[in-house]
Amino acid sequence: MPKTPSDIPTATLPSLAWDLPQCVDSLQALVKHGSARAEEAVNWYLKAKRGKRRGARLLRMATILLTTAAGILPILQQIWTTSDGKPPFAPAWASVLLALAVLLVAIDRFFGFSDAWMRYVTAELQIRQVREAFELDWQAAHASFGGQPPTPVQVQAVISNVKAFVDQVNALVATETTKWVSDFQEALRQIDEGAKRTAQAAQTGSLLATVENGDQVDQPGWMLVVDESQPVPYTGKTAAMVGLSAGDHVVRVSGRLNNHLVRAEAVATIKGGATTPVHLTLA
Repeated sequence: MPKTPSDIPTATLPSLAWDLPQCVDSLQALVKHGSARAEEAVNWYLKAKRGKRRGARLLRMATILLTTAAGILPILQQIWTTSDGKPPFAPAWASVLLALAVLLVAIDRFFGFSDAWMRYVTAELQIRQVREAFELDWQAAHASFGGQPPTPVQVQAVISNVKAFVDQVNALVATETTKWVSDFQEALRQIDEGAKRTAQAAQTGSLLATVENGDQVDQPGWMLVVDESQPVPYTGKTAAMVGLSAGDHVVRVSGRLNNHLVRAEAVATIKGGATTPVHLTLA
């Protein structure tokens, strides 16, 4: 299969003679040149859309399968268990499948498989329509000559019609190209924003916990637990923890006050690159 050229090829208009014996032949050559311009554009879109169609179908089908599998996986975990009563798949696999589906959609948008396929189909059909109308107009103009050499007015009318037709084809190609630029810029913007969100989410933060009556607890002090981490002993009123992922974290403190067990709990929203304060009182 021949490779699709990166740009639509164009042909140079030949030198034409406009004296009466050759006037009709020159008009026919001019019309053929305009029609060839449209044919080149149609052939380019026909070849180019094949690869885009295959890529779009493959990526979208894989996205559908991955999304469906991610939705079915939690159901299978409930109805199908191993001999020891545990699910056969870890719950995190559903998130992995969804992440892969999102990745395929991002690839589709970046390379423009689906969008380009639709644009190419639309541009091809529009150029075909204007070419058919142009060729019919030429046949009508040729028939109006009545077998006689065309008048200067008729010659100018045909030339103007050819120019308008070529301009129309070029405008359709330019519109499609402008849409491609717009879609590509939008895809880049979304990818950049997604990368920034991912980087922000991956960035860790720190926690500064203040226990208002922490200096009053019995020895050896009070214990700090963040989510399901191991308890860490502290004395005094403050404690710091670093390397926490961005998001909500449950902060728990406990100790003994006048030989009685006391506790406190709060939710801290950690932001990447920042220190989040949280205040608790043991009671």
